[in-house]
Amino acid sequence: MARKVIVAAAAFAVLILSFLLPSGGCKFYPSRLSICDLCKPRCQDEGNDSGFCDARKNCICVDCSKHDRGKFISSSTFSVGGHRWCIRYYPDGDGLDSADRISIFLQHDDTDAVDAKARFRFSVLNEIGEPGPLPFIQNGQLNTFSAKNRCWGSNKFVERKALEESACLKDDALRVRCNVTVAKDIRCTEATEQFVVVPPSNMHRQFGRLLQAGEGADVTFEVAGEMFAAHRCVLAARSPVFMAELFGPMREKAMSYAAVSGSSSAIVAEAVTGSHVLKIEGYSRTKGIGNGEFIESSTFALGGHLWLIRYYPHGCGSDNAGWISFFLELEHSDATSVKASSKFCLLDEMGEPAPSHSRHSSVIRTFKASVPSWGYERFIEKKALEESTYLKDDCFRVRCDVTISKEFRAEDTARFVTVPPSDMHQHLARLLSSGAESDVTFRVGEETFAAHRVVLAARSPVFMAELFGPMKEKHKTSRPIQISDMEPGVFGAMLHFIYTDSLPEAAVDTGDASVSVMAQHVLVAADRYGLERLKLICEDKLCGYISTGTAATTLALAEQHGCRGLKEACFRFLRSPGNLKTIMGSDGFQHLTSSCPSLLSELLANVAP
Repeated sequence: MARKVIVAAAAFAVLILSFLLPSGGCKFYPSRLSICDLCKPRCQDEGNDSGFCDARKNCICVDCSKHDRGKFISSSTFSVGGHRWCIRYYPDGDGLDSADRISIFLQHDDTDAVDAKARFRFSVLNEIGEPGPLPFIQNGQLNTFSAKNRCWGSNKFVERKALEESACLKDDALRVRCNVTVAKDIRCTEATEQFVVVPPSNMHRQFGRLLQAGEGADVTFEVAGEMFAAHRCVLAARSPVFMAELFGPMREKAMSYAAVSGSSSAIVAEAVTGSHVLKIEGYSRTKGIGNGEFIESSTFALGGHLWLIRYYPHGCGSDNAGWISFFLELEHSDATSVKASSKFCLLDEMGEPAPSHSRHSSVIRTFKASVPSWGYERFIEKKALEESTYLKDDCFRVRCDVTISKEFRAEDTARFVTVPPSDMHQHLARLLSSGAESDVTFRVGEETFAAHRVVLAARSPVFMAELFGPMKEKHKTSRPIQISDMEPGVFGAMLHFIYTDSLPEAAVDTGDASVSVMAQHVLVAADRYGLERLKLICEDKLCGYISTGTAATTLALAEQHGCRGLKEACFRFLRSPGNLKTIMGSDGFQHLTSSCPSLLSELLANVAP
């Protein structure tokens, strides 16, 4: 029997709202606020006669039509969790007691929708888009947005004087971010869990801290009487001018420019693109249903519409009895016709599409009430799937990519400058590969690796202690630093991550078995040198390689190196009938019992029915 879990689903979104404030000190002055008959009983029950509901939490209901409120400006609407929302901004507060404050509220903008339960957080952003020094408002409880109470928020969000004196107000404009989490249905569904969450790259913060601390600085600049300490190799990696000034002769680069006058425009075909991964657990058991019968996935939201995937284990018709069929279906009951294209692809263990089992049509289909679904009657032969490596432990995964066509329009191309994404990792990768001005060498086995002390120290607290801390005297000599208990390929992969925040392709594309082994060794190295993100990347990768042949050794590895997500993934695998019994006679299980004897009781407690 397939394992079921109770899932409380939620949709989450972040909206950044920019306000261009009216110049000349223009103000909105609110009228007198009185308590209406609708709100008075609830306010009095809470010991509050002010007319503000739940005032102790700075959250109020402002949608009662009998309130004579302050004036507000509404944002554009946005969609979260299948509902429409907007933000109300009160420049001079929403009432007399908040006249010196800015009030802000989240409004449920679906007039005919059912009630929505949501929590929110408002924060003022600084110049770089991060929450500034001003206080933020976070509502931890779920609020019910209904026809009577459509708005919740803060009538005392920020003091206007504090805002005007802060750096968050620049060029007479401020930005407010609203994080919204909408609670959806609670349902029983197949368990598909994400055991490890890999955080985004923080390389820029680590180098920022190195610059601020000045540790290991080896060059100083004087600018208008002020001194700035920096690191030669970082400057050279990021700037060709600094490379020439600090490590070589200045080299002029010839550049030619052509001046062209005129105007331009563009035809814009707007589209929303997203994907949904469907995991079929217990494939052999789904074969019990007949030809033409299907199993539906959970619904997912994309482009303001709800969708689901239909899975036909024995084909969608008598002509396709030896095949597996997949269809994308529009589930929005009151939606007009939707134009979209879809692509279905079988995923390998790494989560990458299998080119030989991908079905894509460039034709834009119209999904409507009379024709709600489109798909592929012959996605893959059952025999081909069952003989392939994509079916593992009676499971396989399919990804559906959906592109929803929006409106077509003509517009002037008014964007004159395109800022490219950060290329710091490419700069540092070239610095590593070139070996230019390296100042430390490592000996691993029979191989030697050249690197830069400040880069290693910025990325690893262990290297910081070894190269610039109490242990630095030990490594001041020009002789290579000997690294024991590590393979050269593992150290090279770790060094590549330190400079680029990613693993080299060779570490992930060398075959199924070797990928798992490499990930295990790199995880141990990451734990040794305090590279937490690299450790989580390896942990997440190993979650996809758990089998009866690897579960015991993987569980021992997770226990020894504090990998909670990987440990839970192993427990989840061993709860399946027969898996624990299969591994108990293996050498890996003997290693587990000898290396982690305390883990046995926890294992039995987690896998017991």
